[in-house]
Amino acid sequence: MAKEDDRENYIKIIEAQNSINGRFTNIRRIDPKAGNGAFSLVFKAFDEGTKQEVALKFYDPCKRGVSYRERCFEREAIILDRLNGKKDILQMIHPLTQFPREVIDASTGIHTIEKLAFFATELANSNMLQYIYSEEATPARNLEYFRAMVRGVQRIHNRKICHRDIKPENFFRISKKVIHLGDFGTARILDGSMAALYDDYSGWRGDRRYTAPEQCVSVVDDPPLFYIGDMYSLGAMLFEMFTRQLLFPFIFDDMFHQSLAEHFDLMPKERRATMLRDLVPDIAKEKPLPDISDFNDSVPNCIRIRLERLYHGLAAIDYNKRTKDFGEIFQALNVCEIILAKEKYYIEIERLRKIWLENKKKKAERSLSR
Repeated sequence: MAKEDDRENYIKIIEAQNSINGRFTNIRRIDPKAGNGAFSLVFKAFDEGTKQEVALKFYDPCKRGVSYRERCFEREAIILDRLNGKKDILQMIHPLTQFPREVIDASTGIHTIEKLAFFATELANSNMLQYIYSEEATPARNLEYFRAMVRGVQRIHNRKICHRDIKPENFFRISKKVIHLGDFGTARILDGSMAALYDDYSGWRGDRRYTAPEQCVSVVDDPPLFYIGDMYSLGAMLFEMFTRQLLFPFIFDDMFHQSLAEHFDLMPKERRATMLRDLVPDIAKEKPLPDISDFNDSVPNCIRIRLERLYHGLAAIDYNKRTKDFGEIFQALNVCEIILAKEKYYIEIERLRKIWLENKKKKAERSLSR
């Protein structure tokens, strides 16, 4: 049987339940594929405990035996539980548990119990990817939502958690005014309470479209790089919010990433971090970031320079120069929002300034002609 058929069968089995663990009813898939997760199935359900609609996230039974992904699923539940009650973070409704299901073997008639692991979270209306490409998107709202996304990352960093899969799909719109960061399957807790799932993690962490370029070179466990990798992802999202273009294709092509990764894989582990630190400034010079304004004129002139500066700082290829100070980010957003709110006033000031400069120039020319 095809894997797609297996997945669909399990989706139907879960949807067919009148109740799960005596609490969750009216269960139906979140979308036709029960989410986009490669190792999970997501459903909507009514929670008889809270009397609200919630999301149920199951580990895909078709992926049993994939140890790394099973542990990622468990880790996500642990992190959500730790962060429960914190603002800007997807809220846990019910901790990781198992739903027992009786299975009858058609050939032998033997009854067994199959346990499906799941947890419940608050239900989102949509995610930020859907917003970015919708008619709702405006410069002012972009800044408001980006501020909320930055707050979410700041909150987890303050608790020594790095996400490592920051992207629009992982920011959930609970309402038009509320954005919550979720999907912590790739995250790391760096307070010493949880060991890495791999001693030597080769390849990409998270979605390569938003993953910091330095993460492709398999540097031995380096927590500071994980934190500033999240900052790059924020910069890549800011670029996409104002251009509706992915940043990734404009920086490196697949061949460059492949050759860089292969070069570092051949290098002794203990030398990789030093080599990367020495090499990345030259890479940054060779691969300059595009400007947001190169793609459209949707960014108001009054904030264009400041927005470009913020994006370039966050998405800097040279991670040694990447913006890491959350206070600096919030200050830049504050300025942009204040200026944008007073755009008409700003335009008038600019008009008067140009008139003054033109009059000053004419006056100087008249003085020289005397």
